[in-house]
Amino acid sequence: MDLKLKQINGEFKISFTNGDFTLTNGLDTAIAMSIFCEKRDNSIEDPLQRGGWWGNELQPVNGYEQGSLIWTQYQSRVNEQEASKARDSLLDGMNWFLQKNIASDVKVTCDVEGNSIKSNIDLYRNNNTQEAQSYDLWKNTGK
Repeated sequence: MDLKLKQINGEFKISFTNGDFTLTNGLDTAIAMSIFCEKRDNSIEDPLQRGGWWGNELQPVNGYEQGSLIWTQYQSRVNEQEASKARDSLLDGMNWFLQKNIASDVKVTCDVEGNSIKSNIDLYRNNNTQEAQSYDLWKNTGK
């Protein structure tokens, strides 16, 4: 069991039902954290600018860091090249599901829709069930 998160205006909030936490047997929270927690960007020279989710300091197992590098693209223009890069970032963040044998396959698409990039994630679990999530990743900030 896990707490169910819901995305409201780009932010994730804990979901409540009848005044109590909404629980899920799905991987909703794990998928969201795999995407939206900030993995440290070691390609940036200045260590103070590399970002990274503070929780990664608590679990340094074989260099693994929770999250993805999608945060590095939030100021990028919305175009097909950035959508392709976003797909690669999300796949990297979701790779641990395959390594830990939680899933047999992960499929990610990122598409330009109007002035935003939207993702669709299909995670195929080993018990023959499928988890499907969609997220608005970012929008153009100007005209």
